[in-house]
Amino acid sequence: MHARWMVAAVAALGIQACVPQDGAGGRTAVPSTAPDGCGAAALQDLVGRPITDFEAMSLGPMTLRVLRPGDAMTLDFSETRLNVDVDQNENISRIWCG
Repeated sequence: MHARWMVAAVAALGIQACVPQDGAGGRTAVPSTAPDGCGAAALQDLVGRPITDFEAMSLGPMTLRVLRPGDAMTLDFSETRLNVDVDQNENISRIWCG
């Protein structure tokens, strides 16, 4: 019986250790080795520009998630989902897959 609890505790700690944090208790970071399955690399020139510039673009059928300060975010990873972080001034602060 105790062995099951020990295995569960070790597994839970292992899973928690695999979730990278930004150090300030914020959103999780995208691993630098993550594939660019969503096309984020081609959109990096939009970082720093208003979100309205991004919203005016036609990106075709893709999964998109715009995240503003304070928004809740699921931790499920999808390499084909394009994520756009927006700062308090409605400017794009990061574009990433996940």
